[in-house]
Amino acid sequence: MTYENFDKLIDYFGKLQDADLFPIIAVSGPLGTGKSSFSIQASIKQLKKKFNTDYFSCLKYIAYDNPEVMEKYYSLEENSPLIADEAARFAMGEDWNKAINKELKKTTAQLRPRHLLFFMNIPNFLWLDGKYRGEMVSMWVWIPTRGYAVIFQPDNNPGESDRWHLNDFKKWKQIITPFTDPRRIHDLVSKHKCFFDMVQFPKVPEDIYEAYFELRQKKTYTENAGNYVDQKDMAKIMIYNLKHKWDEFTNAVDISRFKKPTNRLIADKLMIDPYSKNQVLKYVTISNWDNEIVRKLDPKELTGNADNKTDEGNEERAGTTDESPAQEGSQE
Repeated sequence: MTYENFDKLIDYFGKLQDADLFPIIAVSGPLGTGKSSFSIQASIKQLKKKFNTDYFSCLKYIAYDNPEVMEKYYSLEENSPLIADEAARFAMGEDWNKAINKELKKTTAQLRPRHLLFFMNIPNFLWLDGKYRGEMVSMWVWIPTRGYAVIFQPDNNPGESDRWHLNDFKKWKQIITPFTDPRRIHDLVSKHKCFFDMVQFPKVPEDIYEAYFELRQKKTYTENAGNYVDQKDMAKIMIYNLKHKWDEFTNAVDISRFKKPTNRLIADKLMIDPYSKNQVLKYVTISNWDNEIVRKLDPKELTGNADNKTDEGNEERAGTTDESPAQEGSQE
């Protein structure tokens, strides 16, 4: 387990690129163990091998949301690395039905000819959407402790439904912590059917890490803090829109299919922040909150409610109201 093995791993990533396979590398591990460090160091070495340059730009090669990933898909030079540092924002299984995530998944599947080396950093491998995990991820890198990476490759034998043999991990008797001896980890993981290698990787250079930390703070804290809206402020926004946008809202109800204020209309017309123009609450959350109250009420108090639920269900099945992604920081 040396840096030499890390260099050989980057060579293997390069072979996947050269073979027109568009390698997608899922990088998982507990918070703070070095997922981003691995992806950045791998990208630095890959740039040296493919472009003969030691220069790495966090702004150029790291993305934090769907629009950034899509933009970099098309703007980066062929054979470039691309790091989705918060892949949970677009590739989590629970978000599989969001329209922009569907589009991103489709685009990812079609971009093989660009030969990008795509790293998806996510705390838990199982959080990935099933299509990414089951069909598109080329290699899985697990960071169990700082500075060490365990590499798995999928079992692509025909008929194998669990290409990563995830159930085998449940048979482990030992507990892995960030302080477990790397040699002990190697003895354990090397017995797994999908085991490829275990490598040691160096720390990110201080100047690059400082630039990365500043970018991460900006993308994951500063920008989101400006978008965060608590439930009290949501009530204020709804009150404002009811008072000042009443005619617009009632007109939308009148021309709607069911002539009723559905969850979708409430979200689209009453939950728009008049300052930022962002939608602060999506219709699914409104539906959940409504149902929470309905469950607590006496059925005799729900006159007309059943009809409204039927209408809203028909509205969603009609296919005319595709859900838009939730605003970052909105209460769910």
